Amino acid sequence: MKRVIALSIMAMMAGSAQAVESKTTTYVCEFPSERSQNLLPIRTGSPMNLDFKLDATTKKAYMHGNVSTNEVQVIQNWYGISFVEVTRSGNVTVTSITKEGAAVHSRNFLHPGGMLPSQWYGTCAMH
Repeated sequence: MKRVIALSIMAMMAGSAQAVESKTTTYVCEFPSERSQNLLPIRTGSPMNLDFKLDATTKKAYMHGNVSTNEVQVIQNWYGISFVEVTRSGNVTVTSITKEGAAVHSRNFLHPGGMLPSQWYGTCAMH
């Protein structure tokens, strides 16, 4: 009986050690230009910076911007990765990153006055 308990404790400890060793990938993104619906530049100058942290063990990802950190959904394919955020108010943002590091961040906000879409173009580096 003592051996069964000892083996159970060792198994639990191995599981917790594995969780501590989880692999986290970080995407550090810089978006220097924003475009309007007709693709004309809206804003240049101060870039928008976003970081995405992806935990390979838990399969959870988080987007960190200049205001807050939010959990995001992850969608991967052969060509890159996308992160989808649904805000508390139901608005949607999508950031897509190619394997080469090209990136686009799209915001689609709906509000009483209509729609406020925007796209930011830039690059992301994986760390």
